[in-house]
Amino acid sequence: MKQLLDEFKAFIMRGNVIELAVAVVIGTAFLDLVKAATAFLIQPILGMVLAGKGIGILDFRFFMLGSFIIAVINFVITAAVVFFVFVKPLNILFARFAKKEEPGTPPASLNDVVAELKELKEELRKARGGSGPSVPPTV
Repeated sequence: MKQLLDEFKAFIMRGNVIELAVAVVIGTAFLDLVKAATAFLIQPILGMVLAGKGIGILDFRFFMLGSFIIAVINFVITAAVVFFVFVKPLNILFARFAKKEEPGTPPASLNDVVAELKELKEELRKARGGSGPSVPPTV
């Protein structure tokens, strides 16, 4: 049972699962925002143009700006809740459990890595008895 719970925890803690969940929630909220813009702003303008009234003098009685503003507020609230309740705490959690380098060791430079690889190559050549083709280094 513990192994099953550990596998479930590993599945949930994978970054791509969380990113997908956030994308679905934000995408749904954005879809509602687009629907509100279409229904409450664009369709009234098209209705006036197609009815022959033109858009020179806009009759704001046909616009439901309050409904569009509510949709914008809902989107911002949803995005804030997702960020502050899920994304930010999980970023902190991931950073805390990420493998950290020892504080005293500086990161290896490319020259250090190349030197270590050359030493390893020489050790392998000596272990084979000095025989074998010599491979020129490629950097």
